[in-house]
Amino acid sequence: MVPELYIPQNEVSIYVNSNPVKNENRSEVDLSLVEKQAYVVASKLISVEDYFARYGTCPDGRGREGTLEGQPTDARFQMFGGPVVYVVNLRSLLSPEITEVNAKDSFESAVDDLIAAGFKPGMHTECAALNNIQPVMQIISNEKNKDMLYDYAKQSLGDRFKEEYADIIINSAGLIVDSAKFNGFSDNVLHDILTSRFGEVETNKSIEKLLPVEHKELTVGRVKRPNTAVDTTAIFDLSVYGEGTYIINDPYAKALESFVASGPDATTQSQMAEHARELIIRATLQAVPNPVLTQFDIR
Repeated sequence: MVPELYIPQNEVSIYVNSNPVKNENRSEVDLSLVEKQAYVVASKLISVEDYFARYGTCPDGRGREGTLEGQPTDARFQMFGGPVVYVVNLRSLLSPEITEVNAKDSFESAVDDLIAAGFKPGMHTECAALNNIQPVMQIISNEKNKDMLYDYAKQSLGDRFKEEYADIIINSAGLIVDSAKFNGFSDNVLHDILTSRFGEVETNKSIEKLLPVEHKELTVGRVKRPNTAVDTTAIFDLSVYGEGTYIINDPYAKALESFVASGPDATTQSQMAEHARELIIRATLQAVPNPVLTQFDIR
């Protein structure tokens, strides 16, 4: 594998949110350590020409043993569940009528359309975001979580936040929960779908094998800088905490949102999709076992 060429840190800016995104224990957070971790992430940022040359994966901060094919992992694009799960979630939230389509058909359609568009579907083993779509949708649709979700979305979107769009996403999440279409869906099914398209060897290259360690992430890193990718395992190995960071690649998520948005309502769909992104991220962070998570942004 050709060594990655990392972006000089003096070309990267970092913003640390002083208030944790999640703090179930009401713990004191050492922001100096969060900042150090942010610089670790920034040190493993590489430039890419587009979002088609590399695999997408999930932001899980745990290190990787390599791919299922036995190769070392490389820098990839991260969004919860990976590109296939994110596209399935977006389509379900933007088009409630799609709840009538069963989960396997929804995933097969997403895989085929992503491949046709030039994206490289990827994932990691034991993906909780893939195996727990239903619980995440339950968090989004639960009325008691509305303020939590909206506060997070408002902070991220600023003046672009529209309550009417967020309300539509929440209502759609409720329809997904009621349909129960994702109950029992597992990463084994997606593995089989990818294998049917690529064959076993190529599919195993696209899937990262997680290290057998527990979730101990204390930070969430949102990469806002366009045309970049991050090496998750390198971050795990260098972490100031002794564990990794949930990495979310916002421009990659936007590329997938643009792919999903189409037709005469593409502009509105894109705006709704970015609202869906924020609610999915915050709901997933609520669902993961980490009691404390502090966010930083990299530009």
